[in-house]
Amino acid sequence: FATPLTAVHRSLLYDILLPLHKSNEWLQWDRQMPLVGMFHKELVGCILLLLEKQPTLAPKCVEVVCSHFPSSHEANTPKEVLIVYEVSQLLRFVDSAGLRSLLPVLLRQMVRLLSSHNAQPIQSVLQFWKEDHIVELFKGYSAELIPTLLPALLRGGEPFWNPTVNRMTTLVLEKLEASDPEVFRSAAEDLWGPGRPRPAYLAARAAQ
Repeated sequence: FATPLTAVHRSLLYDILLPLHKSNEWLQWDRQMPLVGMFHKELVGCILLLLEKQPTLAPKCVEVVCSHFPSSHEANTPKEVLIVYEVSQLLRFVDSAGLRSLLPVLLRQMVRLLSSHNAQPIQSVLQFWKEDHIVELFKGYSAELIPTLLPALLRGGEPFWNPTVNRMTTLVLEKLEASDPEVFRSAAEDLWGPGRPRPAYLAARAAQ
């Protein structure tokens, strides 16, 4: 491939590869195998190969991929998990300026998935904080991330039914607090009440 990508290769990315995420059909519903799962690994590999040549296209790719999350009335948890994983891979090519443009879309989907009653999509989102590049990216936008994500992560102080989700949430909250202690304290007080600067991660830990 040429660097930057030629018009033909950009068309391959935008007109052929990215639209392949659209399908919300099942290959085998009883085994929870979405149709996109048949070729998702290879699809992601092709997209990443193109982004290696022109990383500036990554924010647009994340935006398009996020538009193909199943709608609320089309429950397809396995597809959600596949897309979250793909987003984590695409974010490797996104810089701080690129994240700014797609942050509203990304945050909207993250909050929606973190508010799920299904452990799988929640765990997939929480895995973002195991990627050093993503943690560093998010650190630059703590003022937007922390107040938006904290209510979804804490669920009103009620423990989630899955203990693994509770443990992962605690670790994520600790990383969020470390990224900007002042913003975290302010957001925690908004949740727990003025004059009660109880670290939110301790509340989550106590709820386990």
